[in-house]
Amino acid sequence: MDQNTELKEADFLKLFLKHENALRVFARSILPSWRNVDDVLQEASIVMWEKLDQLDGEEGFFPWGKTIIRFKCMNLMQKKTNIILIYADDLGKGMLSHYGQKHLTTPNIDSIAQQGMEFKRYYGSAYCAPARYTLLTGMHDGHKGTGQHPELLKNSLPFLINRKTKKEANRTSCHSKILIANE
Repeated sequence: MDQNTELKEADFLKLFLKHENALRVFARSILPSWRNVDDVLQEASIVMWEKLDQLDGEEGFFPWGKTIIRFKCMNLMQKKTNIILIYADDLGKGMLSHYGQKHLTTPNIDSIAQQGMEFKRYYGSAYCAPARYTLLTGMHDGHKGTGQHPELLKNSLPFLINRKTKKEANRTSCHSKILIANE
């Protein structure tokens, strides 16, 4: 190893160690959990090392490193599973312009339907609470009665999706209406 390479390596290590914690926190601010931060930091440090000659002075290391980390985080997040489940129990197929509705337009839902996967053979209750029970448990609402068997939830579609995406450190959310009895 020649003297220039040793100096370059020492300078890089000094700069990287000086900013490592701040770069780690920056990566975490983009990623949904700490789980992938170390991998992103390692990949970014390799890119930084390879492109060190593009660095414009020591004071530019942190913003330069943040840019590289941001791209590494975005690449990682693009590889993740993307599942959007829209379950509207009070919405019939004929109410969407994607399926031929002539009086109202639903361009956002139509766009999602055209780009994604459609499930066209699903049967459930015409009432909202039993329909949600069917989705949550995977059973027709007439089998067990609604809401009396919480053990069924562990293998329901939303919980299976949640377990799959949590392994990949994705964000998961659920938005729903709440039906409160006697209101």
